[in-house]
Amino acid sequence: MKNSILFPGAAVIRRLMLATASSWFALTTMAAPDTNHLKLTSAVLGSYTEELRTNSPAIKAAQARRSAAESRVDGVRTWANPEVSLGVSIASRQMREDNGDLVYGVSQSLPLWGRAAAERGIAESSILAASAGVDYRFQQLRLELVRQLLRTALADRTVAVMAEDLRWLGSLIDFARQRAATGSGTTAELLRLQNEHDLQSTRLASEQELAGQSRSQLNRLLGRQDSAAWPQLDLPDLGPELRFNDRFRRLTLRNEAKLKLLHRAAETAEAETALAKRAGKPDVKIFGELRQFSGNGEAREGLLGVAMSVPWFNRSRYRADVARAEADAQAARFDAADYERFVPVEAHRVATLAGNARREVLAYRDRILPRTTQMLEALRSSWVSGSGDLVPLFDLRRQWLDGQRMMAIATAEQWQMLAEITLCCGLADLEAIEALNDPAADAGSHTPDAGSKP
Repeated sequence: MKNSILFPGAAVIRRLMLATASSWFALTTMAAPDTNHLKLTSAVLGSYTEELRTNSPAIKAAQARRSAAESRVDGVRTWANPEVSLGVSIASRQMREDNGDLVYGVSQSLPLWGRAAAERGIAESSILAASAGVDYRFQQLRLELVRQLLRTALADRTVAVMAEDLRWLGSLIDFARQRAATGSGTTAELLRLQNEHDLQSTRLASEQELAGQSRSQLNRLLGRQDSAAWPQLDLPDLGPELRFNDRFRRLTLRNEAKLKLLHRAAETAEAETALAKRAGKPDVKIFGELRQFSGNGEAREGLLGVAMSVPWFNRSRYRADVARAEADAQAARFDAADYERFVPVEAHRVATLAGNARREVLAYRDRILPRTTQMLEALRSSWVSGSGDLVPLFDLRRQWLDGQRMMAIATAEQWQMLAEITLCCGLADLEAIEALNDPAADAGSHTPDAGSKP
């Protein structure tokens, strides 16, 4: 009543400010339709993934290495190049007439001991390893792309909340200025609101710069021009809840991209061991010679023979080469076995983090933020009516801002963990995540046990 006497328009302004506050909270809790907004969904993330597959130079480089490995198979030679020789005998005329003075020769190494097959085995293993490398590189970049999209959406959400907060502070400044002019308020309150507005405006400018830089990272990953425009990205809705089960574990052991790459590397090392064991075998060649006298062109004699290298003098060296190749193959197998033990544990950890983030989102969305919003509206109404203090209103406002920020971070973290699960399980896209909870989806499939090769 006292405020109404001092300031007759207080009741009208109070109702106006309450309506503004209600509109502000409605705007910050639900996204308004906007053609310049793009909500991140599994399908949207998948569309950017296909653009990544087409445009990424890193993936093109991995594909070029696979093409080189395929050409290596075609380049394996079963037969070595024949050797041709030509010589002239230097002797007396009588000896040259009798034995011939022009010597023609040809020799051919024989493809013995399975060396060509061993070389072909290495080349074929290299193709499998290169193909696994393409898949691993693609899944790595897909995970990096999803992370960057989520970072950008998180930055956009932060900018949107801070912009709404600035408008909210601006409405309070206008009201505080009117109250100070009529004597129903203090200049200290106005000063504090103005300082808070200026500080939040500076923070907003910084967040906008970070959001712009995040878009540059997206353009780099997708092979776009650095100045390519992007819509405002909205964080996805709450993701599905996952339960780590035996099927989950089997999928990681069968499909995890790096594990496949390590198994292929072990196979290549074993193929190189097979070739090293054959290197100590003797080289065998057949040869022929023809002698001709240059005076009348008559042939004088011919010679057919077999030649063989004698590798036994270097037997210790060949054994060392075999030992080295076997050690490399053993190291590759141990690397695969070690990572095979790590993969299910890592997948369980990622699924646990995804579940934790999901619970945090639910806590903020369903309990913490609704209570905070309700109390903030009550404190603001009390301050507008002149019976409340600005300090608890500011404190609760910061709690609300922190709650919005933490809920957005938890949402982004859950989807980042889901993207990591697609890498662990070798899933085609994020839309296949929910199938992990369906044990019937894997019925009848045969997945390798731990320790076996995919």
